[in-house]
Amino acid sequence: MNSVNFEKEKISTLLIKIAIPLMISMLVTELYNMVDTYFVSHYVGSLGIAYIMIVFPLQRFIAAMASMLGTGTSATLSRQIGLKDEENIRSVINQGVNLVLLFMVPIIILLFIFQDQILYAFGASADTLEGARIYLHYISIGSIFIVGTNFISRVLISFGESKLSLQATLIGALINVLLDYILVVHVKIGITGAGFATMFSQICGFIYALSHFRKLQKKLNMKFKFEFNKIFVKMILTIGLAAFLIELEDGIVIGVLNNLLRDSMGDKGVVILGLITKVYMFLFITSFGISSAMQPIAAYEIGAGRDYRLKDLIKKTIFYSFITTAIVWLICMIFSKEVLSIFLKDEELLTEAAEYFRIVISVFPILAVYYVSIFFFQAQGNARASVLASIMRQLLIMIPLSIVLVKVFNLGGYGVWIAYPITDILASIISVLLMRNNFKNLSK
Repeated sequence: MNSVNFEKEKISTLLIKIAIPLMISMLVTELYNMVDTYFVSHYVGSLGIAYIMIVFPLQRFIAAMASMLGTGTSATLSRQIGLKDEENIRSVINQGVNLVLLFMVPIIILLFIFQDQILYAFGASADTLEGARIYLHYISIGSIFIVGTNFISRVLISFGESKLSLQATLIGALINVLLDYILVVHVKIGITGAGFATMFSQICGFIYALSHFRKLQKKLNMKFKFEFNKIFVKMILTIGLAAFLIELEDGIVIGVLNNLLRDSMGDKGVVILGLITKVYMFLFITSFGISSAMQPIAAYEIGAGRDYRLKDLIKKTIFYSFITTAIVWLICMIFSKEVLSIFLKDEELLTEAAEYFRIVISVFPILAVYYVSIFFFQAQGNARASVLASIMRQLLIMIPLSIVLVKVFNLGGYGVWIAYPITDILASIISVLLMRNNFKNLSK
C-alpha cells in the first residue's frame, strides 16, 4: 500500500513524493474555483457572483473544519505510526472519523435552520437572498463530503499514500466543470446548476476516497465505534486548531481590508483587492504545499526519535520552499500586468492593480520559514506555538498594522498595500525566533 517509506527513504525523496501531489491538488483546486466563477459570471451575471460571495465565508469555515480534522488527525496518527503502536493507530483513526461526524452533522442542521440569519449576516439583501439560499443548500449538503475526503486523504498520507488527495480533487474538479457546462450553459438553471455541480462533484470525490479508505480499514482490521478517547481527541483538536485558524483568518482579513479600501479608494479598491487575492493564492501553493508535506514526515521522525533526520528535514524544507516559491514570485513580479490581465481588461485599472500587486508580493519568498514553523510545531504536538504562529501573520500583525497605516498615518489605500510586505518580514523574523530554541535542541 505504501508509495513512500518513511523509515528508509531519503528526506529529499520523501518531500518530493508527498509535496508534488499536494501542490498539484492545490493548483487544480484553485483552477477549478476559477472555472466555477467563470461560468457563473458569464452565464448567471453579477448577481450570480453575489450569491457565491455571500456564501464564501461559510465555505472558508467548512474548509477550516476540513483542515483542522485532517491535519490534526494526520499529525497525531503519524506519531503513533512512528512509535509502531497498532492499537493507538486504530484508535486515532476512529477518533478522527467520530469527530468528523460529531462536528459536521450539527453544522449542516444549523446551516439549514438559521440559513436566512446567516446569509443576512454575510451581506445578503432582498435581491440576493433567494439565490444565496439555493447555493447554500447545496454547499451545506456537500460540506460533510468535502471534509470527509480531506480527512481520508490526510490519513492515507500518514501511511505514505500521497496521491489520493490529487486523484480525488481531479475527479471532483472534472465533474464539477462538466456539470457546470451542462447545467449552467445548456440547461440554463443558473445558480441551482452551479450549486448542484459543486455538491455532486464533492460526493464523487468522497466515494473515490472512501474506496481507498475501506482498503486501509480492512488491512488494519478496524471496527469503528462511536466512542471517544479524551487524550487523542484533545491532541487532534489542539494540533488541528492552527490549520483551522489559517483557513478561517483569510475571510476575516479580507472583510477588514474590504472596509478599509472601500472607505479610502471606493469600490475600485475592493475590486483591486479581489483581483490581487485571486492571483496571490497561487503563490501559496509551493510554500504551503512543501511545508505541509513536511508535517507527516516530521511527526514520524519525532515519534521514532530520529533527531538527526528531523534537523535535515527542516533545513531542506525551508530551502526547497524558498527556491520554488521564488521562481513563481519572479514570474509574477516581471509579468504582473500580463498575469492580472487574465481577469481584467480595463487598461487604467490594470496598470494600477499591477503596481499594487508588485508591492503586495515584494518579499513573499521569505514566508517559506513562516509556513515551515507552523507545520513543524504541529508535528511536534506543540499546540500553543502552532496556534500562535498561525494567527500571528494575519490576525496579530496584518489587521492592526493595516488599520494603523490607513487610519492613524492617513496613508489611505496605499497603507493596505505596504502592510503586506511589512507583515511578511515581521512574521518571518518571529518564526525564526520561535523555531530557534527547538532547532538547537535537536541532536547534531
